[in-house]
Amino acid sequence: MRTRPGTRLDAPGRRSRFLALCLAAVAAALLAAVEPGELPLRFRACPFLWLTGLPCPFCGLTRAIHHVLRLDWAMAWYLNPLAFPAGALLLGLVARTALEVAAGRRLPPPPALRSRWLIALAVLLVLHWILHVRGAVAKPKPELLRSWATAAGWGDIATAGTFPFSLSLATAPDRLRPSNARH
Repeated sequence: MRTRPGTRLDAPGRRSRFLALCLAAVAAALLAAVEPGELPLRFRACPFLWLTGLPCPFCGLTRAIHHVLRLDWAMAWYLNPLAFPAGALLLGLVARTALEVAAGRRLPPPPALRSRWLIALAVLLVLHWILHVRGAVAKPKPELLRSWATAAGWGDIATAGTFPFSLSLATAPDRLRPSNARH
């Protein structure tokens, strides 16, 4: 049974929210302490990147939030600008949960987004994705284009374009290929 807004939280409700806050604190501490790019490969595979060789809108977001937690704003923006609204959203969720635990009451839910706001957010996400892919290919951002095979030390497989739908730097036009890319 769900609790209604303004009603008192029972002991299990307060305990579960407090546990969620503790888990969020531990997760934030671990994310700040450990560089996500240094984790074993199985923890950082993006299916879209693996299939296409291009970053999804969220590629680099974990590393960007890592840099936000370490107060390295420039690197966070470089990896994925969505780290700032995502971080603000997560911080708001943690603050809301902390208020519920402290007050012992359930807060009213936030107002629902109207359909035109959802459409605007979807358009902004697609625009971000286009700019993210363009930035990854034109700059280039090797940490966003690097496939799982290159990261695992299987560079020849990744640059040979043997995976389905993969964009390899070997087939990219000269103006997009970094100067250190192998042919």
